[in-house]
Amino acid sequence: MKSRVVLRRGAILAVVVPVAAILVVLLATTPPVYSVSQVRSGLLSTPTAWLGRTVQIRARDNYPGGLVAWLVDPGDNPYSQGLPIKIGRWQSPTFPRTLIWWLNSNVPALSGIDGGRVEVYRITLTTPLRRGCPSCPVGHG
Repeated sequence: MKSRVVLRRGAILAVVVPVAAILVVLLATTPPVYSVSQVRSGLLSTPTAWLGRTVQIRARDNYPGGLVAWLVDPGDNPYSQGLPIKIGRWQSPTFPRTLIWWLNSNVPALSGIDGGRVEVYRITLTTPLRRGCPSCPVGHG
């Protein structure tokens, strides 16, 4: 009877310990997720520390047309505090998303139909953000 209890405890430990170790490793190696304002201020204050890095940004995307999308913090104005990002692997719009973006940008009565989905985007920062050029793309997917 006692040996069964010991075997059961040993079997439980044999399962629980590796699972706990995997969780600790995954949690310790998860890269941080930045807000748009954190990345924007970092690119403006110390661009060399940010350029060339691939970061995860929690944002809402706005696609005004062309090859540039704007990542903004939820509730922000996309053209004042956003990050202009070249369309890339991070976002390859397909129908009906392209139609929704087009209607959102070109038909004033439908400007709010985008819905403002907030997602985490993986972006490689390739170009410094310049205060004088708010529409210059700063990265790509």
